[in-house]
Amino acid sequence: MSREYLEHHQSIKTDVTDKDMLLLQIDRALDAKDVEMFMQLTDELNGMEVLV
Repeated sequence: MSREYLEHHQSIKTDVTDKDMLLLQIDRALDAKDVEMFMQLTDELNGMEVLV
């Protein structure tokens, strides 16, 4: 599920965090060899002050 879907359907209860969603998106960017998206997402992750 995408973060947008979960935000739109707030009645869905999940323990998926923003960090989890970012890590999933980073994984997908790596699979697609999308370096620009990877850099954007890792910058966002670094902004969360989270160690990967």
